Amino acid sequence: MLITLSGLDGAGKSTLIQGLLAALEERGVPVAVLHLDHDVGVYAAFRKVRDGGVGPTVSQPGDANPSLARRIRNAVVWSKVLRRLIYPIDVLVLLCYRAYIEGIQRRILVMDRYHYDTLVDLWSESIWGRLWTRVLKVFTPTPALPILVETRPEVAFARKQEYSVPYLRDRWNAYTRVFGRVANAVKLRNDDPGTARDDLRRIAMERVGTATAEGSGSALPIRVLMITSEWPVPDGRPRTTFFIKRQVEFLQAAGVHVDVFHFKGNGKPWNYVKAWLEAGRRVRRGNYDLVHAQFGQSGVLALPKRLPLVVTFRGDDLQGIEDAAGRLTTGGRLLKLASQFVARRADATVVVSEHMTRFVPPPARAHVIPSGLDLGLFRLIPQNEARRHLALPADKRLVLFAGDPALTRKRYWLAKAALELVDPSLGAELVVAWGAPHSDIPFYMNACDALVFTSMQEGSPNVVKEALACDLPVVSVAVGDVPLRLQRIEGCELCADDQPATIARALERVLRAGRRIAGRETIQALDERRLTQDVIAIYRSVLTRQKPSLQAMETTDAVS
Repeated sequence: MLITLSGLDGAGKSTLIQGLLAALEERGVPVAVLHLDHDVGVYAAFRKVRDGGVGPTVSQPGDANPSLARRIRNAVVWSKVLRRLIYPIDVLVLLCYRAYIEGIQRRILVMDRYHYDTLVDLWSESIWGRLWTRVLKVFTPTPALPILVETRPEVAFARKQEYSVPYLRDRWNAYTRVFGRVANAVKLRNDDPGTARDDLRRIAMERVGTATAEGSGSALPIRVLMITSEWPVPDGRPRTTFFIKRQVEFLQAAGVHVDVFHFKGNGKPWNYVKAWLEAGRRVRRGNYDLVHAQFGQSGVLALPKRLPLVVTFRGDDLQGIEDAAGRLTTGGRLLKLASQFVARRADATVVVSEHMTRFVPPPARAHVIPSGLDLGLFRLIPQNEARRHLALPADKRLVLFAGDPALTRKRYWLAKAALELVDPSLGAELVVAWGAPHSDIPFYMNACDALVFTSMQEGSPNVVKEALACDLPVVSVAVGDVPLRLQRIEGCELCADDQPATIARALERVLRAGRRIAGRETIQALDERRLTQDVIAIYRSVLTRQKPSLQAMETTDAVS
């Protein structure tokens, strides 16, 4: 793992590194420290020649031009043309050094200055200067934790009394340009050294993942590139895939280093080509241990494999997409074939329900890990309080539909038709929660009297499990793993068929009963904290097969 600190001279990087080393050593983490301009590379060698004294550096009696040699050496060291030419060589030298430190010695490498600082040295506002910077940046591997230490130029000048404030301002502008597109970059304010030291320690520990049990050994964390086409980006469009984001957050809390690459295919081949190129670039530069693809179509981006591949299939990717008549669409067939192709080449496959295992092609063998729940978010809330929060009527019986009404397979029309057949004396109304903020969904679950679920195709629908976590009665057709989830839960209804009248009669029974269910106690095993450990176990098994000597970090006690 590589941690780099960049920033102005006078930003206090050396002091921060000393504090970080002390924190890592307290945890027993083996560390190596490197200064880019002093310790490794061709440029560092030029500086040593300059400062080591080849030729006179002070006036000697009889010298015609006593500082000529010094000026020549300075010209060599500060020549932008020369530094641009040797830049790729220095990158290669550092890669070799990193391979020794991280691969053989199994130590974390902490660097004072990195190649990004060199790009700042070479920065020019001219068109050619910017072009050179972009070209050289292509050769620059992204560190696991690239840190830009933010310090006002006036403060940096006061600390070190070097250069000038206008010069430092220009350099700071260059830093913001260079770091503008650095993946996973962290900006660390250092106006208050004590606060900055604590912030750096916290950030580094989150990435390094050294939260191990007292007295146990520490090693490098597992580093994962997660690829997904269904990341819940805040673009205003409603999303149902918060479970992916939640899994990432819980993995990170358990000490796994996870970077996410998300894209949108939208059924357009060119989008996949662009995403495939970007995914390959990230794999080459990211120093990852494995790739975890969420959904089969995302796994295509990891082929041909450069790293071990884990793929989680979540439903219609492996089963195919069906039309309203239950027949596979052309796109659904292609998606199914692509997912099966990915499954055969993956090092481990995960499905979210038992019934999906039959869709996994041999010789692949699937692990069953359902999508987990954040039981702290999906909690019990008094119904009157939940209705007030959502401004819902207090005197109605409310039936919740939480899917996308426009999506064919969710069959909103069926839920609506069933509700129209419910006895009018019950005063039932259909509430559609699609598009609501994710944080409001628990309020909907607690405000309503029943959840109606009419999807024609699912893997392990989270909305049903979330309803159970809130003790909300569920009326559902038999789809995905819903029959398993509703087993032996009094007050829930699994419909015998998909007819509106059948669903309506089930809704009437639930609404007349008018009581909550004991669902929360049945889904404790779906707590995301527990399932996170199952995912980490798969990571370890894959890496052990690839690298038998790998000592993956123990993280069992990191999740409480």
